[in-house]
This record gives sequence, C-alpha cells and structure tokens, in this order.
Amino acid sequence: MGEFEKSSLAINGKVRKPVVSVDDLSVINEPNARLLSEILRKLQTEGKVLIIIDENTAKNANLFAAAENLPDVSIKLINDLNSKDVMPADYLVITKAALKETAERLSK
Repeated sequence: MGEFEKSSLAINGKVRKPVVSVDDLSVINEPNARLLSEILRKLQTEGKVLIIIDENTAKNANLFAAAENLPDVSIKLINDLNSKDVMPADYLVITKAALKETAERLSK
C-alpha cells in the first residue's frame, strides 16, 4: 500500500467526499476480505467506500475477491467511473496511477 494522502472532492461545488490516494493496492495478494478491511481501517475510512483503480490494479483478481465479501466496499475502474458511483460513497480510495490517468486524459 505504501504512503497515502487525504483530501476531498467537491461535486458540483456542493457535495464533498473525503478522498484517500494510495500508491497502489498490490499488498492485497490473497482474496482475503479481512486484509482489505484492515487496510481500509488504517486509511481511516468508514461507511461506504468506493475504491477507484487504474488499469494495472484491475489485473489484481485478489482485490476484487476480497471486496466481494465486504458489502460496504465497491471497486470501479477509473475509466468507468461516473457520479452515480461516487454519490453513495462516504469515502473514495483512489490509486495514484488512476489519478495520473485522469490528469492525462483531461489534459488532452
């Protein structure tokens, strides 16, 4: 997981969502919901968590398997993300590579 940073995202200037950016989620090296739950606890998230990932992280089947057993955790690929995914979440966890992909796409 590495280091993480906290910030927030404003949607339409009204709704603010806490955002935690992480280096990556490669530490999820087994399909273990308890491991993912512990990582989210260390990131100080609570409630409904949306994990936003990049293309490379999407190859980690263990991450998806771990999240399946956590009813308040969902995962979305950055390219498939929309406001309907973000609105119900209490926290957003995003990989730094997903942030970079977004910045590159928006700069074109």
